[in-house]
Amino acid sequence: MADDQLAQSKQRQQQEDRRLASRITTWVDGYHSSEGWVRVVVNRSLDPAAVYLQLFTPGTPRSDDTVEFLGTVPPCTRVDIPGSVFENIYASSDSSRPVGGTNGLIVAEPSGVLWVRQDGGELRTPSSVERARVALAGPEFLMMWKAVKPSSLEGCSSAT
Repeated sequence: MADDQLAQSKQRQQQEDRRLASRITTWVDGYHSSEGWVRVVVNRSLDPAAVYLQLFTPGTPRSDDTVEFLGTVPPCTRVDIPGSVFENIYASSDSSRPVGGTNGLIVAEPSGVLWVRQDGGELRTPSSVERARVALAGPEFLMMWKAVKPSSLEGCSSAT
């Protein structure tokens, strides 16, 4: 009986720990658009979310991904980040590095717990390498780029 209660308590705690991260989604839109592709990040939570992007270079292992602090995405907000922003990030950090893209994002819960939201939608705990990269992440760039377009979401609520 006590083991069942402990297991239920752990499961409830994990669900609570995932509360914010489960309401943050991301995807890439417009690969075939004449305007280029856009990375979309949506915060459907009533809480702001600290979000980090995982950037990759084609032909390199996942362990070589870099992590950049996207910024704090306000509650109930969609942020569209044009592909040109990522080109600027790569150009400013290392011009010899080919332009890649993103493998997903890392969400920091207010409790300090980190979650990785992969492009396929999976939500998982980060590896030790990913946690270390978050600690070393570059400066916030969300509001630096005029091309980034945040917009409010309709019907955003606390419902899960």
